[in-house]
Amino acid sequence: MLYLEERLQLAKVGSVMVKKKLTNNAGGNISMKVDEDEDYQYFIVSPKQAGQLKYWNLRPEEVLVLRKNKKTKVNEKLEGEGQFTRETALHLNVFDQCPKVKSVIHSHPYESMGFVTFEDEIPLACENVMKFGRVPVLDFAPATTPELAQIVKEFLENNRDLSNLGAIAFCLRGHGIVVASNGDLDITLDHLERLEYNSKAINDYAAYAIVKDKIILPEYEEVGNE
Repeated sequence: MLYLEERLQLAKVGSVMVKKKLTNNAGGNISMKVDEDEDYQYFIVSPKQAGQLKYWNLRPEEVLVLRKNKKTKVNEKLEGEGQFTRETALHLNVFDQCPKVKSVIHSHPYESMGFVTFEDEIPLACENVMKFGRVPVLDFAPATTPELAQIVKEFLENNRDLSNLGAIAFCLRGHGIVVASNGDLDITLDHLERLEYNSKAINDYAAYAIVKDKIILPEYEEVGNE
């Protein structure tokens, strides 16, 4: 089996994502560049409906191996059960525009979806997410469409500096988040989780700020230092 270790890693990352509410069974996709030669680039990608049909419990043979011809831009499946997701073009556009990127995760994370839905750039409040620089919301296009992949391409073309950060994140309006890194999928998953905890911190404080003046803290009798 081609790239068995990497395909096992992708399957593991998908399972962790759904268990930690970093995506849902409705969607998301994962990809990683695994090899390159003079004529081709090689990627592993999650199959179509990995969430809806497989609940992100993927076997390595269900992870697809994609070979892209550098000259003709033609993609072909070398191994794997199932079909390519229609978001594959979006992932490949990230790799094309950011040559240093090695892995990409698109997800629907629980705490961050409010920013995605209401078109607010995600504020970077926690120290461990400052590496992103900013997390903007891109213009709307329907999910899985060539128009959405093109919007991603144009955004990255116009923000070349992002590819030098080692970590990139942006929101697809009304849809989800894309996180990419110059490392493998474990590193990109770590970046996604940090961003999600940043969103949770903001959401928790926003809720607290509404009621903080009305909170009456209980008083306790001091019973000693034990």
